[in-house]
Amino acid sequence: MASLVALIVAIAASVPLVVEGKLETGVALLGAQEGDPRWHYAGKFGYAIGAGSYDVRVRVRGLAEMVSVNLEVYLDEEWDRAQSLPACRRSLITPARKTHVLRATDEWGPWMGGVLEQNVRPHIWYFALSKCIGHVTNSI
Repeated sequence: MASLVALIVAIAASVPLVVEGKLETGVALLGAQEGDPRWHYAGKFGYAIGAGSYDVRVRVRGLAEMVSVNLEVYLDEEWDRAQSLPACRRSLITPARKTHVLRATDEWGPWMGGVLEQNVRPHIWYFALSKCIGHVTNSI
């Protein structure tokens, strides 16, 4: 019996870790008034070859009405080009690979998820929030 337990422990110790995660939180001030920031870098995440997932949600501080914010997901190969453009032209000239509309009030909005796939090599994916259309002046 002891040899069976040792074998199970040895097998379990040799199995590589197949799941990793990263949690990133922060505050973004986005607005629609002249001079307000309308685009905010939210973070970057590395994904190995294959499929990887992400989930995101937002809330608005101090505002009870529903607002919408765009989540834009850029591939590392397109990030420098996107960064060189004016904030509200980025997704038009260098389209984000994925875009989600996130809705929230002063309560957390629903989780919005997606899947990113890499077939040739691992990639870094960049995430940004934008409010280029509409009105938000509170912190998200």
